[in-house]
Amino acid sequence: MCGNLMKAATTILLFCYVILAQTDSILSGGIYRSFIVYAPAGLSNPPLVVNIHGLSMDANMEQTMTGFNKIADREKIIVVYPNGIDKKWDISGTADVSFILALIDTLDARYSINRNRVYSTGFSMGGFMSHHLGNVAADTIAAIAPVAGLVVGRSLKPSRPMPVLQIHGTADSTVPYSGVPATISAWVKANGCPETPLVTSPYPSTKAESKVVKEYYGPCNGSSEVVLLTVNGLGHNWPGGGYGGSSDISASEEIWEFFKQHSLDPLQAGGKPETARRKRNVTIRYDQSGLRLAGAGAISAVCCCDSKGRSIGNWTICTAYRRHGEIALPMGAVPTPGIYLLSFKNGSGLSFSRTFAMP
Repeated sequence: MCGNLMKAATTILLFCYVILAQTDSILSGGIYRSFIVYAPAGLSNPPLVVNIHGLSMDANMEQTMTGFNKIADREKIIVVYPNGIDKKWDISGTADVSFILALIDTLDARYSINRNRVYSTGFSMGGFMSHHLGNVAADTIAAIAPVAGLVVGRSLKPSRPMPVLQIHGTADSTVPYSGVPATISAWVKANGCPETPLVTSPYPSTKAESKVVKEYYGPCNGSSEVVLLTVNGLGHNWPGGGYGGSSDISASEEIWEFFKQHSLDPLQAGGKPETARRKRNVTIRYDQSGLRLAGAGAISAVCCCDSKGRSIGNWTICTAYRRHGEIALPMGAVPTPGIYLLSFKNGSGLSFSRTFAMP
């Protein structure tokens, strides 16, 4: 009888997870891109974790492997698992960056997320993608935590210092550990960190048999830090995950504890109450004379692209465009109905984007 009750309880729990984890899609780059979003009940201005799968994996596998939904339930956060095209990612270009930024905007419109507390993690190629996002979308992503993924061989020039947690196994034959020192060095240099780390071995110090070593580089510019967790003897796995990772640490728990300490708004760092929202609440509408933007007082430039990435307008904002508390942008031709991406820059050169449904 107890066995039957346990089976029934497990079935109910799985059913609840299915209800809360919804598969959806948005139009990006001219095609529909799918994702799984896990949004527990009781949310209020929640943080968002973008959790990116590895090569030849998919969103469902990433969801199963990382177990991040349990953290979402406990911490009242949203986790989204995007799907790459053909189960892979554009780790050096703009196509998947545009998709993920549009996905963040979509979830903001749906759940009113905390735009100061959007984070990216990922496994293997998803880890590479998280590094890429940390480099090119630092005004949107508050911190990154790649697992078994590296920086692609190029210089890092994020628009702000980027907090980084890197987790990697020394026995990884798919993404060899030999590439980790260069990745850490690149972020230490980009963030202006001390070159000599504070080392904790074993980590955690309370677990004498742990094979994990922690290297802490910080404090760095802009309240950032770079942390490396090396798992000795671990292969290409997610520590503590569902597919045979080391049990000395839970990568997902380490990642969330790291994310909690970082925010685009320093007043929200360290897990403080999430009340303020980053001032990017631009309201977009269209009438016969063009685009109208409200709440965009600090915007210095705007670019509008269609769903295929073709530019249909670029404007450098001047006094002539500012009318009655709005920015009025003339358009040469009436655009066809559909989803458009508006990219904004402010006077400091920082950028962000919004999707907009043209009627």
